[in-house]
Amino acid sequence: RMIRNAVSEKNEQAVRREIDKLLRLDPIDIDFGEKVLESMREAGMKDVALEVLERIYQAGAEHLANFPQDVGMSNNLAWVMALSDFRLEDALLMSKRAVFYEPDSTVYRDTLAEVLYRLGRVDEAIAIEKACLLDQPAEWHVHQQIRRFELGEKSPRK
Repeated sequence: RMIRNAVSEKNEQAVRREIDKLLRLDPIDIDFGEKVLESMREAGMKDVALEVLERIYQAGAEHLANFPQDVGMSNNLAWVMALSDFRLEDALLMSKRAVFYEPDSTVYRDTLAEVLYRLGRVDEAIAIEKACLLDQPAEWHVHQQIRRFELGEKSPRK
């Protein structure tokens, strides 16, 4: 909340201060990465958002070096990176790792599809999402992803 307030006030110093506090508590705060970074970019704080992404990535990469089978972390980190078009090749490796260990996970395959889509590999992304529908035909998010990929839209609607 403090970060969002500082972003809305376009107070970069306060944003940096609050981010430092947050990342000291949780250096791999995926929820923050997913929900706040876009608003920072929109407020003209692109450099700060990139710095935060790099910090989250570095902390996540270190965690995964120590715990390579933490597929939840691997997937979540790949998702945040994909949403930010950040280090997409690294996100692809992380996402593939998650899918390798849990190939039946629709969530992990959806992340892989998102990364592939962001890399311009649209046909592969659509094929993965359509395969997800075989396992979970009622999963509305997958239907939205396929439509978004086919239309060439950038941001996921959640």
